Amino acid sequence: MRKTVSLLLVLLTLLSVCACGLAPAGMQQAPSPTEAAGAPTQEAEPEQTPEPSAGPTPEPAEYYELGLSYLNEYWQNADTEKGAELAAKALDCFAAAAEAGHTEAMLEAGDMLYQGRGLPADPEAAIEWYTRAAEAGSKDGMYKLGSLYDNSLDDPEEAKLWYARAAEAGSEDAMYSLARMYDSGAYGSDEAIEWYTRAAEAGNVNAMYRLGQIYHNRLNTDYFNTDLYEKASAWYVRAAEAGDLNAMLRYAWLVGGFGHGEEEYKKAEAWLLVAAEQEYVPAMLHLGLLYTAGWLENPKKASEIYAKAMEAGSVEAMQHLGENYEKGFGVSQDIEKAAELYVRAARLIHQDPYAEHLSGYTEYYAFSTGYKRAVELLKQAAEAGDPEAWGCIGIIYTDFYTRYEEGLPWLTLAAEAGDADAMRRLAALYQYGYGTEQDLGLAREWYEKAAAAGDPYAEYRLSEMDLS
Repeated sequence: MRKTVSLLLVLLTLLSVCACGLAPAGMQQAPSPTEAAGAPTQEAEPEQTPEPSAGPTPEPAEYYELGLSYLNEYWQNADTEKGAELAAKALDCFAAAAEAGHTEAMLEAGDMLYQGRGLPADPEAAIEWYTRAAEAGSKDGMYKLGSLYDNSLDDPEEAKLWYARAAEAGSEDAMYSLARMYDSGAYGSDEAIEWYTRAAEAGNVNAMYRLGQIYHNRLNTDYFNTDLYEKASAWYVRAAEAGDLNAMLRYAWLVGGFGHGEEEYKKAEAWLLVAAEQEYVPAMLHLGLLYTAGWLENPKKASEIYAKAMEAGSVEAMQHLGENYEKGFGVSQDIEKAAELYVRAARLIHQDPYAEHLSGYTEYYAFSTGYKRAVELLKQAAEAGDPEAWGCIGIIYTDFYTRYEEGLPWLTLAAEAGDADAMRRLAALYQYGYGTEQDLGLAREWYEKAAAAGDPYAEYRLSEMDLS
């Protein structure tokens, strides 16, 4: 019986080796019939991935490197028949190296099977390879097992077990993942803080940011706790120094709410400028706000930073800059320029209703001169045959302001003219009774028309109505 099993193992190894294109020790590759007869052979196309020559049994590292070569070729041919063949060859090579104890090959084989790279995804087979790597002492194997149980197999207890083993072996990613599993809302938990701290000390930037956030959130309920302020500040700065743009912004928020003097304000401004240089729009907008009416008030800089944020694609910055032109704040007053910016903002919202923008001016807010002029410009465009101008007027009334009764007729005009975005907006007014009596029948009718006209959000709104 033992002889039979041994023979089977030998055969399996030979099959894996041959599939990988390598000849085992002492085995000459058989000549082709033409070579055996001494006839000249036709010169073949060169292989992109070189095959090792026959000779002594290759080391596991050679199988592994060849597998990586096949995998690299696979990425260049991922959606082709050749890609599937390359993926199969890569897996065969990784398997051959793994059988010889190569832990990185075990991980690569597991990744291919878990993620379905050129092959059908097979989490169970991936678990086997990750487990073998973990049992060989690989912290990455332990971490990958934890991630698989956490994210794919919905087994939190098994995930915690493997994350803990990987964390104790020094995996910062496992420390962070374990902390995340113990985390409990905005204020965190002591166990989560312990693991986040270990991960952060090991260099995990996400853990640094989350620690800053936890201490900041706790400070919001304990305003005069200087220890919480110092901890939040220190972790935000460490994350910022590691390049985390959101940490740069959060540090400025922290200083704005709890700061202790001009030196900290300057430091916050410096971090916001670093983030702004990388076109991080939230930091640009916050800088604009501080330059407009905050502890860094500087009208000229406010308009400059809003202009840069607008160039980076921010609709909200476009509106802010329009307001500055309307008021002459940091720029020469120019109502026409302000109106043009409001029109551009409305058109961008028409294209992407979920773009960040200023909204919610209630009906009690005066309808500004600049917005009135924007409506006039859009009316002129509509009369000249612009198909989306009516809908943009509706957006100004209902999105930028909450003058729903005034926006309703414009959205109706646009919807009846075939504007899908206006159809969905009109449906929402009827659904919630904004500016008109609630009429769920009309709401459904306009949502269905919007969906049929290609609006990408109307189907979702219909499903919301079905659930309510």
